[in-house]
Amino acid sequence: MSKCPKCNASLPDAAYSCQFCGSSWGAPPPVRRAGGRGGATTSGGWERKAYYAISAWWMISGILSILSETVLADADSGGNILGIASGAFMALVGLGLILNVEFIRSFVNIVCFVNIAFGCLGVLGFFLFAAAPGIWGPILLLAHVLDMALSVLMIYVIGETDRAPDF
Repeated sequence: MSKCPKCNASLPDAAYSCQFCGSSWGAPPPVRRAGGRGGATTSGGWERKAYYAISAWWMISGILSILSETVLADADSGGNILGIASGAFMALVGLGLILNVEFIRSFVNIVCFVNIAFGCLGVLGFFLFAAAPGIWGPILLLAHVLDMALSVLMIYVIGETDRAPDF
């Protein structure tokens, strides 16, 4: 226990201000994040840039999907309603990520986890069954690995940008 230099009240050892008289005599301790690392994520950190880049990719990919099913589609075939709906969904998820909507961020974590699980199954299937012979096998394997890596990165950056939004 320590004493307040102004009113002589008993205070905890780590106190930097007095709860009774309001005087302060030291700087507050630095903010600690979960995991033991000090300080909050800065706006210039690569995590925030990666987060917004992937979020923008979700939105742009959804918009391109909508355009490919409507404006860029053949006049005879018309637009595939399922393609338009999935494109709109992706664009809205990307927008929700950019706006830091917590429900969307949680949803994307789940989608990324499922994506990692299916990617592992795809890699396992490549080695067990070699379903795609020739040049397509290694290309599909690389696509699964890159897709899983992007999902792991997205889960990581969502966790790192969850600390303190800085707009």
